[in-house]
Amino acid sequence: YHRVRVRLSRKDRQQVAAMLRKGQESARVLRRASILRQLDDGQKVAQVSANVDVARKTVRAIARRYEEEVLEWAL
Repeated sequence: YHRVRVRLSRKDRQQVAAMLRKGQESARVLRRASILRQLDDGQKVAQVSANVDVARKTVRAIARRYEEEVLEWAL
């Protein structure tokens, strides 16, 4: 697998931070937001996978959706 690099835009970074701070979204959406934030912080797929307790494949899929679409589709 190639190294996954996620760079959130400033607007997306603010939106993710607000979602995580408020905690009003579903657990699934918050987990995906957390994954994107950790990847944006430079953590590796294996680290994020262990932190969030999901498969590495899931982390890669969320990163790919963000790269190909917009934030709302990745969540």
